[in-house]
Amino acid sequence: MTRILAPTMYTPAGQLAAWFERAANGAVTRYASAGGPLDPDEPTYRLVRDWMATGEVVPHEGYVDGDPERCRVIRRVRRTEKTEPARRVRIEDEAWRETPKGRVFLAVVRAANFERKCPSNGELAQSAGLRDADQARYQLRLLSEEGRIRIVVAGLGNTERRIQIVETGRWTA
Repeated sequence: MTRILAPTMYTPAGQLAAWFERAANGAVTRYASAGGPLDPDEPTYRLVRDWMATGEVVPHEGYVDGDPERCRVIRRVRRTEKTEPARRVRIEDEAWRETPKGRVFLAVVRAANFERKCPSNGELAQSAGLRDADQARYQLRLLSEEGRIRIVVAGLGNTERRIQIVETGRWTA
C-alpha cells in the first residue's frame, strides 16, 4: 500500500521573520508541516537555512505545544552578551548553496558557528549528499583555493583538522 503525503505547508516568511526578531533563547515555533519534502526555493525555508547556517536557530522535526501533529520546528538560539554574536556569511547566488560545494561549505559554517568539532570527510559527504569522502575532500580543497576557508591539520594521519571560515573568522572546535 502506497502512502500519499499531504503537501508541505509553510508559515509565511514575514510572520516567521517577526517571530525570529522577538523570540527568546530556546523559543520554539513551527515553520512547516511534516507533509512532503521541503522546497529549497520556498522563501520560508531559505530563511530557516540562513539562520541555521549562522547558528541562530536549530531546526528539527517535532511537536509544538498543544499541536497534536508532527511538524518541522525551529528553536531560537540567542548568544549571551559575553559571547561574540553570530556573523552571517554572504552567499550571492542562491543556487550555489544547493551545489555540492555550497552544501559542504554550509555544513562547515554550522560547525564553526556552534563551535563544534570539524566534521569528517565522510560526515560532510553524507550531509551534502555526495557519493564518498573523497568528493567531500575535493570540495574542501576547492573552497580553500577560492579563499572561503582555511584548513589547519595537526596530529598523526590528519586526525585533528580545524577549519576557519575566512569571511567570519570563526573556527571549528
